[in-house]
Amino acid sequence: MSDTLKKFEKFIQSSEGSVLDCTAVISHTGDLEAVSGLEARITRIRNLLTTPVETYPFDPEYGSNLHKQVFELSDSTTTDTIRTEIIGKINKYIEGIIISKVDTRFFADKQGFRVSLLIKSNNEEDRTININFDKRESDFSFNSVSNQ
Repeated sequence: MSDTLKKFEKFIQSSEGSVLDCTAVISHTGDLEAVSGLEARITRIRNLLTTPVETYPFDPEYGSNLHKQVFELSDSTTTDTIRTEIIGKINKYIEGIIISKVDTRFFADKQGFRVSLLIKSNNEEDRTININFDKRESDFSFNSVSNQ
């Protein structure tokens, strides 16, 4: 067994009982940065909502169809579809998250939208997650803000 695999197994075993994930950020040690708790759940939310359905190997239902809403009308029907998609996917794939609010704002040029989620996990502070779905961008932009 390789040293990398042994290191990973030790890392996972030592974290029993807590939610762990890795971000696409290189830490000071040269490894992927490990996050836990609410930060891990936020990483999972970002990955879930920005991954198109049927693109994830071995789980074709994983992901969302939010990217398809970029081309829909900027109306209450689309807003309801976005809200339903987000709540349904997060409830299915991510445990321990309470979604307090889903706010959708369409861009003035009608070529995309921003979703703001107010979430809570266990006894941690509320967090706002903003995700932009923009027709003009090849990638989705994402940020997370602490509410204090």
